[in-house]
Amino acid sequence: MAQILVRDIPDDVKEKLRRNAETHGRSLEAEVRDVLTREPEHKPELRKMTSAELVEKLVAVSKANPIPDDVWAEFEANLKQVRTRARARPVRLDK
Repeated sequence: MAQILVRDIPDDVKEKLRRNAETHGRSLEAEVRDVLTREPEHKPELRKMTSAELVEKLVAVSKANPIPDDVWAEFEANLKQVRTRARARPVRLDK
């Protein structure tokens, strides 16, 4: 079996792994091994969808969880500010 040494892991990440290991009744090493070998948590049916089917599903989800009007208005206002500040300037190649 292979071994890996990982340096500079943030303290909060290590602490979360340690707590999870304790909750699962295993060592930190066993917890990390489980995390690294676990299957991705996304649903398999999403991987098989065409882009049109995925868009349809996203629209259905967004209709079930609509964005409040005040949040949407704030987003649009912020987007407008970004667009007006980030205008491209013409490039002069004759210099």
